[in-house]
Parts: sequence; structure tokens; C-alpha cells
Amino acid sequence: MIVIRPIREEDLDRLFELASSVAGGGMTTLPADRDALAAKITSSVSSFSTEVSEPGPEAYLLVLEDTVTGAVGGTAAVYARIGIDKAFYSYKLTKTSHMSVELGVYKTHEVLHLVNDYLGYAEVGTLYVSPEFRKDQNGRTLARSRYLLMADHRDRFPEDAVAEMRGWQDDEGKSPFWEALGAKFFDMSFHDADHLSAVSNNQFIADLMPKFPVYVDLLPKEAQAVIGKAHKDAAPALHMLFNENFRDKGHVDIFDGGPTVEAPIDGIKTVHESQKAVVAQIIKDDEAAKDPHFRLDLVSAGKNADFRVVRGQVKVLDNETVAINESALDGLGVEEGDQIRHIALRDET
Repeated sequence: MIVIRPIREEDLDRLFELASSVAGGGMTTLPADRDALAAKITSSVSSFSTEVSEPGPEAYLLVLEDTVTGAVGGTAAVYARIGIDKAFYSYKLTKTSHMSVELGVYKTHEVLHLVNDYLGYAEVGTLYVSPEFRKDQNGRTLARSRYLLMADHRDRFPEDAVAEMRGWQDDEGKSPFWEALGAKFFDMSFHDADHLSAVSNNQFIADLMPKFPVYVDLLPKEAQAVIGKAHKDAAPALHMLFNENFRDKGHVDIFDGGPTVEAPIDGIKTVHESQKAVVAQIIKDDEAAKDPHFRLDLVSAGKNADFRVVRGQVKVLDNETVAINESALDGLGVEEGDQIRHIALRDET
């Protein structure tokens, strides 16, 4: 059975194996580095166990586990409040106009401004599913589990959330946006700068990046074409974000030009449309599967370190109660009379 749960200290070996399967080293937040991963696990365990009165620097790391084999097949994270301990830099794409009455010329130009607009936002990220687990809606389940986490722990998160997507690269792993802009100001490769940004306090960005607006028209056509364009491997994740009501407001990554999208947390579809209910009936798996009144749902339960998400067969009995299949309840670790949150796995619109 597939269960989404908070990461534990004993998951280090399995998380390292997962990180080592990332092709091309494209995720700076999931490095194949045991010490770095151990630090992330420690931070997450501490975050889940800490009582909070308001969102802070907590980092919540979830894993997708096959409870039959014990394999960890994916991971995803929510960072409760970014831009506080270190700036969350991005480029804001705006337009400016110039006009000469004498010449009868009117020109509108796109301009990139270095900003730290997402101060205090939550960030959803570090979404990765290993190749052998890319089936049976596992990616969708893992991605949406982050929103159920926020819905079930609303006081731990602020009003808004953001997601930063990997930008477009060619078949050789080169970023046209980086080559045209970032490479001119940093004495390092794209991957080194991206990694340093993930592990440092980001002061080097403020020190070295241009302070003045950058006119897009001055960049090579190859760089202009990829501004706001997601990497092909990130396109499915971006599509899921749009389905959850995230929107592109014109922010892009300062290194590769990838899109950054945002949403009010209470407006995220899974947060807004998921419903709480009390388990009033437990039905055997085979009976639930044959009953057309049951629907395949994402189901969450538990607080803090006991938080769990599974796929379960759910039948709504009334506005306050549901029936659910027994294996789903086993995966959640709850019993009849306990409260769960649920939402359809597939969009019904």
C-alpha cells in the first residue's frame, strides 16, 4: 500500500538512494549528499515535533512509502515561511514604454527587476518520484499531499504559497538564460551557482547580480525565448500546480528563467475543496470496490508526526460522516469514530 508520511531519521539510507536516482542532478533541494540529507531530515523531524504559534522557518518533508516493500519512492516538501533567514530572489517581468513625439515612435519593452517579493510566503517544492514509482497516480498523490498537510495544519502556514519551477535547458544541460545573463556576473557554472544558492544565505546574489533593470530586448533571442518556460521534466508538475489554482504573476528564476507561480493557500483547490468527516462505517476492500457509490479519494488524517495520506474508497453518508475501506484506515492509523479529510483523487470537472 502507498502511504505518504513525514520523513523519519531511519529513512536516511532510502532518501539517499532516492536522491541518487535524480537524473542530471537537477534538484538542488535533493542532493545526493548524505550529510546534507541528514540535516534536512533532522530539520523536518524537529519541525513536525515543534509547537508553533505562527509560521516560521519550519521545513516539512514528506515521503511516499510502499508499506509492503518498505521502499521510499518519492518525496515532497513544504517550507513554512521563506525569505526570512535568507532572501528568496527572483526576477519580476514588467513592461515599460518610451515615446518620442518628435519621431512618432512608441516602444514597449519587457524589463527584468531583481526582487524579493515572496517574503513570508510558504513554498511547495522538492517534488520527486523515482522512475519505478511513476504510475498509479503516485505523482499526483504525493504532490497533493502537501496541500492536505497545509489544510490539516492551517495555523502552521501563512496566507500565500509559491512554487519555483526548473527552467528550460537544452539537451546538453545548458541554460540559454544563464549563459546570456547570470554567467556574465558569476565566476562559476550554472550548476555551482544554483547549488550555492540552495545551501548559502544568498548574499552572493545581492553582491554580484546587476542592481538595475535588465531590458529583455538586449538579451539573445535564445534567452528571450525561454523566459518563464519550464524544463520539460517540470512541465507535468507545473500543469498540476495550475490545476490547483496557482497562477503565473510574471516572476522567474534569476538563474535559469524558470517560472515561479503563486496562490493564496485557502484558494488552492485541494485545500478549498477537501472536506472533513467522521468515519462512521468501515467496509471491506472488495465490497467497497464493487459498490458504485464509493469514490477513489485522497484521504488524510493525523496531526504533526502522525500525519498520513492514502488513497481510499470513500462513500459520503451525510454532511458529517463517511464510509471508508478498511485498508485505507489501516494505512492512516485511525479507527471508526475518528476524523479524516478527503477529496476526489481525479478532477470531476
